[in-house]
Amino acid sequence: MHKFLVRAASGIIYAAVIVIAIAYGGWAMWLLAAAFAVIGIIELDRMQIGISDKTLPILLLDIFGVLSLVSIAVNPIYGVLVWFCLQVVRFVISRRIVRNSDTEIRIPVDGQVYLGIPFAFMIYNSYGIDMPRMLPLLIFALLWLNDSGAYIVGSLMGRHKMSPKISPKKTWEGFAGGVVITVAGASLLYAFCDVWFGMQLSLIHI
Repeated sequence: MHKFLVRAASGIIYAAVIVIAIAYGGWAMWLLAAAFAVIGIIELDRMQIGISDKTLPILLLDIFGVLSLVSIAVNPIYGVLVWFCLQVVRFVISRRIVRNSDTEIRIPVDGQVYLGIPFAFMIYNSYGIDMPRMLPLLIFALLWLNDSGAYIVGSLMGRHKMSPKISPKKTWEGFAGGVVITVAGASLLYAFCDVWFGMQLSLIHI
């Protein structure tokens, strides 16, 4: 019970921070996206190359790289130029690390793009220029439904592991439960899209 209350309280705080950032937009949204991007790139590097004294320079360059991509929404030319320069430095350092390593190390750059570009679009959208400003909130709502559905179903009936080495507790049953609950929740949210999120979407789109 205590664990559930802690998770619930942290979830409420987490949701409140996201809602406030989306409502304010602009720099508040940039700070939120930057924080998520940094957390994400650290986790990806931990899984792909490990974090040690040897790989720390790559981690720092990945952090600055993903932040420069996130900043494309604010200043496209500056963001791209900084990112390109960082990749040149990263390439030189990564070759040296791989050459001097006793074990095989793969140092991909895909994590920066995978995280940075979607967050840049989310920030750009928060200005409400081409799309409804509150669209990211709808996306987060569906993500929360998926996470909650997967957690509940996986806890109750999860048997078959998806990827034990990466995430030991995730199961195929939880995955299926998350998908079903997300689709069901999206169908219900469809009725309130115009009122809550300021947009009119077809049921197929949502």
